Amino acid sequence: MSLLSRFRKRDAVSADRIEPPVQAADTSGTMTPEGWLVDGWGGAQSRVKTLPRVTPETAQRHATVFACGNIIAGDLAKLPLNVMQKDRKSGRLVQVQEHSLAYLLNVESSFGVPAIAMRFCANFSFSIRGNGYAFAPTDAGGQPLFVEHINTDRCGMLRDGRARFYQFEDGAGAQRRVAARSMVHLRYLPLDGWTGRSPLTVAAESVGLALAGQEAAARNASGVQVRGYVKLEDTFEDEEKKARGINRIRHMLRDPDTEGWPVLGANDEIDTLDLSASDQELLASRNDPPPLKWSAAMFRKRRIHDGK
Repeated sequence: MSLLSRFRKRDAVSADRIEPPVQAADTSGTMTPEGWLVDGWGGAQSRVKTLPRVTPETAQRHATVFACGNIIAGDLAKLPLNVMQKDRKSGRLVQVQEHSLAYLLNVESSFGVPAIAMRFCANFSFSIRGNGYAFAPTDAGGQPLFVEHINTDRCGMLRDGRARFYQFEDGAGAQRRVAARSMVHLRYLPLDGWTGRSPLTVAAESVGLALAGQEAAARNASGVQVRGYVKLEDTFEDEEKKARGINRIRHMLRDPDTEGWPVLGANDEIDTLDLSASDQELLASRNDPPPLKWSAAMFRKRRIHDGK
């Protein structure tokens, strides 16, 4: 065998893979998503399809949800964290003085970032999303270098058998893939031991009711609900003239110079769905329980139907 053929044979033999193949923890489609996909992203749809979908972003708009997460994260961030070790003689846990980890957890977690800010962000993500991540690399001697909070939306979990790996974007904007020993993972109700569940998805229906009530109150306060109707005679030759007629009525209703007296055509009509003072007094005199009280629109429609 020639020397050239030996080199060719050596190049043809592929080396065995030493690192284990890393794959996604699970797979799921978007048409019928698995439960882990819905819980992991923090979005859940109630059985009542008209209720809004609950996500951490939409739920934080509710003052109660934000206040709960803020109080829980703030109280946990205020607590001092001590580094303890087991004494070889007595077998008791004693506090380690002047350890680098104690400094990172209580004074400055990374360059220019207070430790209380890092802990607050991790605890807030944990309380709202059910998962909180922090990257804590170590040097060759096993000493921690820094502790950095990782955005939950930019962190994913991979697996190799029972081992777990985290793929994320660090504070420097670099993509990393590290083992579980280099990550601090706060997780709520992990049914598989790893994947946390958002409390908002667990109580998605109750939170959805609160969000729907808040949206209805906001629409009512902004004045965008239906307050009346305008009936115009359909004598327009084309859509452009019809749009001009509608805009003319809208302008007159908003123009303060009209002093509440818009000029209408012979067959035009404007009516309101709001309750007048007499309607409110009549409605208040009814003995119906609050759930059976008529709305203003239905009450007005019934009055018009009865000819009153």
